[in-house]
Amino acid sequence: MRTLFLVGTLSVCSTLCVAQTYDVVILNGRVMDPETGFDQIANGGISNGWITAITDEEINGSDSIDATGHVVAPGFIDLEQHGLDPWGIKVNLRDGVTTQMDFEVGAANIDEWYSARRRNTGKLWHGRWVRIRSDAGS
Repeated sequence: MRTLFLVGTLSVCSTLCVAQTYDVVILNGRVMDPETGFDQIANGGISNGWITAITDEEINGSDSIDATGHVVAPGFIDLEQHGLDPWGIKVNLRDGVTTQMDFEVGAANIDEWYSARRRNTGKLWHGRWVRIRSDAGS
Protein backbone atom coordinates (compact mmCIF):
# COMPACT_ATOMS: atom_id res chain seq x y z
CA MET A 1 0.00 0.00 0.00
CA ARG A 2 2.85 2.36 0.88
CA THR A 3 4.43 1.73 -2.55
CA LEU A 4 1.13 2.45 -4.31
CA PHE A 5 0.81 5.74 -2.39
CA LEU A 6 4.37 6.73 -3.32
CA VAL A 7 3.82 5.93 -7.02
CA GLY A 8 0.57 7.91 -7.02
CA THR A 9 2.22 10.90 -5.34
CA LEU A 10 5.11 10.91 -7.81
CA SER A 11 2.69 10.70 -10.74
CA VAL A 12 0.75 13.72 -9.51
CA CYS A 13 3.94 15.72 -8.87
CA SER A 14 5.39 14.96 -12.30
CA THR A 15 2.08 15.89 -13.97
CA LEU A 16 2.02 19.20 -12.11
CA CYS A 17 5.59 19.98 -13.16
CA VAL A 18 4.81 19.30 -16.82
CA ALA A 19 1.56 21.28 -16.59
CA GLN A 20 3.33 24.48 -15.47
CA THR A 21 1.97 27.56 -17.20
CA TYR A 22 4.46 30.22 -18.28
CA ASP A 23 3.87 33.93 -18.86
CA VAL A 24 4.94 33.53 -22.49
CA VAL A 25 5.79 30.46 -24.53
CA ILE A 26 7.71 30.48 -27.80
CA LEU A 27 6.70 27.41 -29.77
CA ASN A 28 8.33 25.38 -32.54
CA GLY A 29 11.29 27.71 -33.15
CA ARG A 30 14.82 26.74 -34.08
CA VAL A 31 16.43 27.41 -30.71
CA MET A 32 20.14 28.22 -30.91
CA ASP A 33 22.54 28.78 -28.01
CA PRO A 34 26.10 29.42 -29.21
CA GLU A 35 27.51 28.95 -25.70
CA THR A 36 26.27 25.37 -25.32
CA GLY A 37 25.98 24.43 -28.99
CA PHE A 38 22.26 23.71 -28.60
CA ASP A 39 20.56 23.88 -32.01
CA GLN A 40 17.19 22.20 -32.56
CA ILE A 41 13.47 22.81 -32.92
CA ALA A 42 12.13 23.38 -29.40
CA ASN A 43 9.72 25.32 -27.20
CA GLY A 44 10.73 27.97 -24.68
CA GLY A 45 8.94 29.05 -21.52
CA ILE A 46 9.37 32.54 -20.07
CA SER A 47 8.39 33.46 -16.50
CA ASN A 48 8.89 36.88 -14.91
CA GLY A 49 11.00 38.01 -17.87
CA TRP A 50 13.42 35.06 -17.66
CA ILE A 51 13.74 32.01 -19.89
CA THR A 52 12.95 29.19 -17.48
CA ALA A 53 12.48 26.24 -19.83
CA ILE A 54 13.70 24.97 -23.18
CA THR A 55 12.09 21.67 -24.09
CA ASP A 56 10.77 19.56 -26.92
CA GLU A 57 7.71 18.78 -24.76
CA GLU A 58 4.40 20.62 -25.14
CA ILE A 59 4.18 23.67 -22.84
CA ASN A 60 1.49 26.27 -22.15
CA GLY A 61 1.53 29.97 -21.39
CA SER A 62 -0.69 32.99 -20.92
CA ASP A 63 0.64 34.28 -24.26
CA SER A 64 2.19 32.26 -27.04
CA ILE A 65 4.34 33.02 -30.06
CA ASP A 66 4.48 30.60 -32.97
CA ALA A 67 8.13 30.69 -34.05
CA THR A 68 7.78 28.05 -36.78
CA GLY A 69 10.36 28.83 -39.45
CA HIS A 70 12.16 31.35 -37.22
CA VAL A 71 15.34 31.29 -35.12
CA VAL A 72 15.14 31.85 -31.37
CA ALA A 73 18.54 32.93 -30.03
CA PRO A 74 20.12 35.07 -27.31
CA GLY A 75 20.25 38.78 -28.09
CA PHE A 76 23.11 39.92 -30.28
CA ILE A 77 25.68 42.58 -29.30
CA ASP A 78 26.54 45.30 -31.82
CA LEU A 79 30.02 46.59 -30.92
CA GLU A 80 29.97 49.69 -33.14
CA GLN A 81 26.51 51.22 -33.16
CA HIS A 82 25.66 54.84 -33.79
CA GLY A 83 21.88 54.49 -34.20
CA LEU A 84 20.82 55.31 -30.65
CA ASP A 85 17.81 57.28 -31.88
CA PRO A 86 14.35 55.64 -31.53
CA TRP A 87 14.28 54.45 -35.18
CA GLY A 88 17.77 52.89 -34.96
CA ILE A 89 16.85 51.16 -31.71
CA LYS A 90 13.65 49.76 -33.25
CA VAL A 91 15.53 48.42 -36.28
CA ASN A 92 18.21 46.81 -34.10
CA LEU A 93 15.68 45.14 -31.80
CA ARG A 94 13.91 43.69 -34.85
CA ASP A 95 17.28 42.34 -36.04
CA GLY A 96 17.88 40.64 -32.68
CA VAL A 97 20.37 43.20 -31.33
CA THR A 98 19.70 43.71 -27.62
CA THR A 99 22.96 45.45 -26.68
CA GLN A 100 24.41 48.45 -28.51
CA MET A 101 27.96 49.61 -27.84
CA ASP A 102 29.59 52.80 -29.11
CA PHE A 103 33.38 52.82 -28.80
CA GLU A 104 34.26 55.57 -31.26
CA VAL A 105 34.31 58.90 -29.42
CA GLY A 106 33.53 57.97 -25.84
CA ALA A 107 31.64 59.97 -23.26
CA ALA A 108 33.12 62.84 -21.28
CA ASN A 109 30.45 62.44 -18.58
CA ILE A 110 29.44 58.77 -18.42
CA ASP A 111 26.75 59.31 -15.75
CA GLU A 112 25.03 61.91 -17.93
CA TRP A 113 25.34 59.68 -21.00
CA TYR A 114 23.78 56.66 -19.21
CA SER A 115 21.01 58.83 -17.77
CA ALA A 116 20.07 60.02 -21.27
CA ARG A 117 20.16 56.44 -22.63
CA ARG A 118 17.88 55.16 -19.85
CA ARG A 119 15.29 57.79 -20.76
CA ASN A 120 15.41 57.09 -24.50
CA THR A 121 16.28 53.47 -25.22
CA GLY A 122 13.62 51.39 -23.47
CA LYS A 123 14.33 47.66 -23.68
CA LEU A 124 17.86 47.95 -25.02
CA TRP A 125 21.18 47.50 -23.21
CA HIS A 126 23.89 49.96 -24.14
CA GLY A 127 27.45 50.90 -23.29
CA ARG A 128 30.26 53.25 -24.14
CA TRP A 129 33.86 53.75 -23.19
CA VAL A 130 34.82 56.71 -21.00
CA ARG A 131 36.93 59.39 -22.61
CA ILE A 132 39.75 60.80 -20.52
CA ARG A 133 40.87 64.12 -21.88
CA SER A 134 43.97 66.10 -21.07
CA ASP A 135 44.77 69.45 -22.57
CA ALA A 136 48.36 70.18 -23.54
CA GLY A 137 49.87 73.06 -21.63
CA SER A 138 47.32 73.13 -18.83
